Amino acid sequence: MELEKTKGGANDLYIDCKRGQLNILKYQLEPNLSSLIANHIQVSSHDSIAEVRTTKSIQELKNRVIYTNNDAKSTYRVVKDDVASINKYGLLTAVETIDTNKNNNLSQLAVNKLDELKKINETYSIDKMLGDYRIGKGKLIPLKIPTYSLIGKYLIKSTTHNIDNKKEIVNMELDFYSY
Repeated sequence: MELEKTKGGANDLYIDCKRGQLNILKYQLEPNLSSLIANHIQVSSHDSIAEVRTTKSIQELKNRVIYTNNDAKSTYRVVKDDVASINKYGLLTAVETIDTNKNNNLSQLAVNKLDELKKINETYSIDKMLGDYRIGKGKLIPLKIPTYSLIGKYLIKSTTHNIDNKKEIVNMELDFYSY
């Protein structure tokens, strides 16, 4: 899947294993999540969010990308830097080797890879939300919750569903979806 993304292919796929079967699936948008409460009253799941946390990490951050060929006869490499990020976080390098016999544009590949890797990872945790059976990994949900600065489409990375007092309660981890 990473090779597909590197070559400019599909960015909206994930791997899932259910019922003993490995599946490669496309992200699906679930725009109207809701939950049934007493007397069959339907409420928006977004209106029932009790807790939101944001976690920021530079663990995956890279601010220099070096692309090099794997040809033993010549050594060709391209280096792309994000100087502002290097000044702020220090030098964090990713090295990629690629087959240049396939007419790859190393400079463009390095720019694309740097754009992908120079971001600080932000993960959002939403806890104690009234559930909807459609909430699950690989789903895209639109959120408009200015109180928590959650505005846009978010990709669900993981969920936990619990039944509490005849109500489905969901905890989930999300990433901002920028594609």
